[in-house]
Amino acid sequence: MQKVLEMVRVKLRYLVVEIRPEISKHLQVVTDAGHLYAVIKNKILETHGDFGLASIQRYLNVKYVNPYTNVAIVRTKRGTQDVVSTSLTFLRSLNGSTVVFRTLHVGGTVRSCQKFLAHYHLRQLPQLLHDCKTKSERVAVQKAILGYNAAKIYSFKRKDEVDEGTEDMDIFSAE
Repeated sequence: MQKVLEMVRVKLRYLVVEIRPEISKHLQVVTDAGHLYAVIKNKILETHGDFGLASIQRYLNVKYVNPYTNVAIVRTKRGTQDVVSTSLTFLRSLNGSTVVFRTLHVGGTVRSCQKFLAHYHLRQLPQLLHDCKTKSERVAVQKAILGYNAAKIYSFKRKDEVDEGTEDMDIFSAE
């Protein structure tokens, strides 16, 4: 009789990481997932050596990057998320800017990370929109955070700005 080997599914972890520039909190330091992946991979090699890199390289991936909020989702194998997290702490430069990496959330699925990011971005949205100087910047931030559904964008206006012909819509309404 022949034995049938059953495969066990690979369990992954997803780290929601915020990249904070030290000079200006509104500086866009991360623009490309591929570049961020290479920087993280090199830092893991530097801090944990060949063994550390070999243990995570197959499953390491940058799944999501938002250049407006400087947030990324990094995938790794369960049990090795500490290797990635500690390497991110030692990472101090990205695209020529001095940065600090902060792990906001560790989840088991991309969906749980997306839920966390939705709540996190909605909490950050008023401050981000207040710091925008032009209407085009504000629209770009709204699209990045709320998605490309412009009909549900809640418009935060500055006191010195008059915008005729537009109607504010609530993002919390169920449409």
